Amino acid sequence: MAIDTTVTGGVAAIDQDRLHFILRRVHSLTGIVPIGAYMLVHIYFENAFILGGGAKFDQLVAGIATIPIPILLAIEITVLWAPILYHALYGFVVMAGADLGTATHFAYRNGLLYALQRISGVVAFVFIAWHVYSLRLSFYFRHTEIDYTLMHAILSDPGWFAFYLLGVLSAVFHFCNGIFTFCITWGLTVSERSQALVQRFSLALFAVLALGAVTILSAFR
Repeated sequence: MAIDTTVTGGVAAIDQDRLHFILRRVHSLTGIVPIGAYMLVHIYFENAFILGGGAKFDQLVAGIATIPIPILLAIEITVLWAPILYHALYGFVVMAGADLGTATHFAYRNGLLYALQRISGVVAFVFIAWHVYSLRLSFYFRHTEIDYTLMHAILSDPGWFAFYLLGVLSAVFHFCNGIFTFCITWGLTVSERSQALVQRFSLALFAVLALGAVTILSAFR
């Protein structure tokens, strides 16, 4: 019996589209929860303790240190590192199939944000990878204390301060602008007016969070 390759090819294409649909939405969701949520807690709650002085920050570090290391490591791997790795890898897949030149077909602001979303994602990934390697893995395998003394030594160096500033601001922008794309991906904003309102909100949120991030990083110096 002859097999209709046109039909089987069409089914395969549908299955591939369905898979892409699911993966794209998981990618979009992980950017908000847990990655975005953790970023907000990590920067604007945990690290904000530095605004009360080095001693206050060290109190927070001591509190986190009371969590047994196996439990803390398991939580970070499953709740944070695995979602970040998936979000980054699938993000690179999406970016590989995207043409940044098509940004010129959009309105100037939308085209610029389209390009910055992808660029900031790459910069944020490099920064997060280094941040995890140099601090978290050193904590687990070399027992390095991530206290005020260590962070002050790192961020007092102009080069490292610039690296952290670029990395943190890229992560914050990627998250804030990601709220705009998240709402479109999940069909929460359908009309042009609703999309424009969410885009303005996302940019305003970035401005506020960026100011907070600069203030917190500067307090470590």
